[in-house]
This record gives sequence, C-alpha cells and structure tokens, in this order.
Amino acid sequence: MPESIGRLAERLGPFPVAVYSADWWLLRWNARWAALLGDPAQLTGRDRNLVWQVFTDDRWRSRPADRPLAEFQQALTADLRIAVAEHPEDAQVTDLVTALRAASPLFEQQWTAGHTARHRAERKRVLHPQLGELLLDCDVLRSPEPTVNILVYSAPPGSTDAALLDRIMDVSADAGPQEGPRHRIDS
Repeated sequence: MPESIGRLAERLGPFPVAVYSADWWLLRWNARWAALLGDPAQLTGRDRNLVWQVFTDDRWRSRPADRPLAEFQQALTADLRIAVAEHPEDAQVTDLVTALRAASPLFEQQWTAGHTARHRAERKRVLHPQLGELLLDCDVLRSPEPTVNILVYSAPPGSTDAALLDRIMDVSADAGPQEGPRHRIDS
C-alpha cells in the first residue's frame, strides 16, 4: 500500500476508515473503524476479507440501506472477478474464489452467472451492539495503482446518527491507524 494512502487514512481520523486491497482484504483501519464494526485485530485468516465475511458470516454488522443485500453481494462478486482478471498470476485471489465457491452456494451462483455490477458508495445500516442501529453513508474511494479501496463512514451533521457516531468516536482513545496482516492468509 502506498504511504500516501496511509497518510490519507490518518487525516480522515474523525471518521471510521479502512483500506482494502482490490480483492477486499483488510489492510489498514483506524480505531474508530474498530469501535464501529468490531476490532479487526481479532480476525484471522479469511475473516479479514470483506467478500468472505459478507457471504459466510451472519454476524456481519454493516448492511446496505437502500438496495437489497443481493445487489451488494453481486457488486462484491464483480469486484472480485475484476481482481482475478487483473491479477491472473495471484494464487491468493484464485484460492479465495475457490474457497468462496465451496463455502457459499449464493457466491457460486453469482460467480457462475457472471453478472456485472458496480460497487458504489451507499447508505448502510450498521448494527452496533451498544448503540443499536446507525444509518451511515459509506463512501468508497479508489486508488488505481496499486488498486486499493478506502472506505469511510459518515453521517449528516446534526443528525441522530452523527450524534451516535460521535459517541462511538469517544469510545476510541487511539485514533491512529492500525495495520492488519498483508494480503496473505493463514488458513
């Protein structure tokens, strides 16, 4: 990941921020991200991959608010298809797709269908264990070389959700970014 992306993530400190690879492996996050969605440092192996979480883990906290989950899943599948096409020599991407096809009949169906979709910024419902449901904007910023996805959660100023997000922010004593394991998995 370029140092400039790390600096950008640091400068977005008041917001929950995470940086993902092109195939949605979590590379970096800040403490506010951990306070909102759970501490990624506790995740191991494929659980650090967003596509894996969305297709295999019912405890996943963030859901699209304005479109069906299936459309979001199609967009992630399309993103993964692009990662495979752009990095055909990357065995990790191929291994992830193979594991997803075995673990999730829905992923297998979407992968085989070959539909295209765009992963886009959208409103998300985030279920927080202490504060309940928050309706937040999730913006996706992309850097092309190397391809990384920067996700940033925010809420309109003065809204109830902004107030709840501020409470989550107060929970975090350390706003500095944290690094996750690189693209490799241990499973």
